[in-house]
Amino acid sequence: MATAPVQAALHDWVYVLIFLSVAAGFAVVPIILAVVLSPRQPAPLQEEIYESGMAPLGPAWIQFGAAYYLFALIFLAFDVDVLYLFPVAVAYNQGFLWR
Repeated sequence: MATAPVQAALHDWVYVLIFLSVAAGFAVVPIILAVVLSPRQPAPLQEEIYESGMAPLGPAWIQFGAAYYLFALIFLAFDVDVLYLFPVAVAYNQGFLWR
């Protein structure tokens, strides 16, 4: 008598497994197709550097000062702070009521 609810529950899990297998197929099939269908040797023109339609001048590896990176990190930190604090400041005027 207890096998009917168990079979019904397993029958419901079949749909979950079908959904997961289709989702995995959507993730894996394009990767497999790209590996199988992509060319093995790129054309020489594809290996050239292209940036804004101009031929590159000089090497790509140029050293920058650490101050630029530090400035960028500080800017990013304050930018994210403002992003999250602005809605809090707007909601602060409305009080602390649960609605």
